[in-house]
Amino acid sequence: MSSLEQRANIKFCVLLDKSPSETLLMLKKAYGNDAMKETTVYEWHNRFREGRTNIEDDPRTGSWINLFLKAKLSIKNFTWRSLNDYKMQSDEDDLKNGQKTIGSFYTTMLHHITL
Repeated sequence: MSSLEQRANIKFCVLLDKSPSETLLMLKKAYGNDAMKETTVYEWHNRFREGRTNIEDDPRTGSWINLFLKAKLSIKNFTWRSLNDYKMQSDEDDLKNGQKTIGSFYTTMLHHITL
């Protein structure tokens, strides 16, 4: 059975003030082996109890494969020249600010990799 259908049923049970365990028993009786797993029922029950109304999945930012390909492309385009350019800029900033910016170096490098 559709997970959206079961989520709608969980939402209905929340409106009837049924506990998560009562909801799980009803889903198991109605759907048998196709019922959602206990953890999933408890998670959705909690979401609806906290005020969520939408039964759809939350939008995702992208697949891990896209993130991996972006990182691979960034690393491929990385050159020591770009690192040296950053180092020179960092040294100038250090002189102006009177402090080291090693943390910002790593943050910038991670930013370049994840673009």
